[in-house]
Order: sequence, then C-alpha cells, then structure tokens
Amino acid sequence: MAGLPQVFQTKVTQYDTVQRDPLGSIRFEGGKFYKYVQLKNTTNTVATDATNGTLVVYQKAANSGYVNNLVSVDAAVDGDATTPFGAGAVVGVGCPGVAGTTYYLWIVIDGLVTLDTAVTTAAAGKGFTMSATNKTGTVGVAGSSYLGTSVNTTTLVVMGAPF
Repeated sequence: MAGLPQVFQTKVTQYDTVQRDPLGSIRFEGGKFYKYVQLKNTTNTVATDATNGTLVVYQKAANSGYVNNLVSVDAAVDGDATTPFGAGAVVGVGCPGVAGTTYYLWIVIDGLVTLDTAVTTAAAGKGFTMSATNKTGTVGVAGSSYLGTSVNTTTLVVMGAPF
C-alpha cells in the first residue's frame, strides 16, 4: 500500500516492554488497520490483562494520551471517566497490564474484531462508543463519535476508531 511503511520490527500479535517500531505508525495487514501504541495503566493494575479483543482508551487529556499514543485498559481512572476516548482493540496474546509498566503493542483501529467483552445494550448495526467500565463498549447516542459498529448483539464488531 503506497504511503504506509511496509516493514516493521514486530508482529501485530506481540507486545514488548521496549519500543521496537515508531509510535503512532499505521499498518495495513490482513484487511485491517493497526496502530502502534504504548499501553500503560498508570494508576491501577487492571484485574484482567489486555488480551485479544480488549478495548483500550487513550489516557485522559492531562497525560496527552492521544498525542503520545498512550493507551490504557483502565477506562475509569486513567481514561476520562466522563467521556472515555476509545483507541481500538488489542490483538494477540495477553499483555499483563501491571500498574506503572509500559508495554508497546499494535491495536486494531479499523476492521472486523471479536471483542473479549460484549458491547452493552448491543444491537446489530448500531454504533458503539467506549464506556467508563474497563474493556467495555456501549451503544452510542446520535451524534457520538463512534468507536465501531456492532455486527451482532454480543462481541463481533467492525472497528472504526479515529486515528
């Protein structure tokens, strides 16, 4: 694909504790778009790790998450509990999410994904946003900035996260 780098140091399914690709890189592979980000649960160790299909949020404005490609599984504390800004979904094996540890990984920002937690009040064909509950999307209201669209009434979605 013209305009996007074609060679990366990491697989889309791996995570590391050291940065191996440029943060914010966009990658197209297997019909999906991915973004290389750093995941850091600044405040809490989230009870369950970031596994395949885990929704993540950008860190709240004070930490400049969107600018620094910094995401968290902890939507209610590290994200903005009032209006969490969804980043995408983790791919690959579980990333532990230990508080204070930075991990580098790829997240799906566009494409078909099976989430590890069902979208609340999901309805097929409805847009969803990130909720303040860790790892959970919720059907959005008209005018919302959608993170994706539910394909069924549980976990299958088409991501459409803003870069």
